[in-house]
Amino acid sequence: DDVSAAVKTDPLICLYGESLLNKHKRQQIATVVSNKIREVGRLLIDLRQKNPNINGIFDFLKPEFFNAIIESTKVISGFDVTMKSFKAPSLAIHLGTTLKTLCDVAYKLVLEKQNIPGIKWNNRNEKKSDIKDLKKLIEGHCCG
Repeated sequence: DDVSAAVKTDPLICLYGESLLNKHKRQQIATVVSNKIREVGRLLIDLRQKNPNINGIFDFLKPEFFNAIIESTKVISGFDVTMKSFKAPSLAIHLGTTLKTLCDVAYKLVLEKQNIPGIKWNNRNEKKSDIKDLKKLIEGHCCG
């Protein structure tokens, strides 16, 4: 389906899934990881609809996309504007945690100057700063 296609073609999401599987060795964690990856895939699809010039989730790890990320999270979590409630409130919370972990994985890539096809940045210090700042915004939004 569209979600699995988006996930399979996004190197950062694949690295995120790999890092989760490496941390948790139990066999049953594979289903949990698959669900988390699909959640990020749905987020990516919605973000791409709002910003068609952006390729992957790595490109969205900038403070300037914070509001777009929040809006996309609301969409896939079923936020009802009139009732001011979510159909899936736990999904919105989980996505906050997932995004912070994605920031950690991306920051490590940039810090280690890893060359991963499909993941590029022009200025290493600027990209590190962007990732850190976005993570701070997410932490502040989720917890405050």
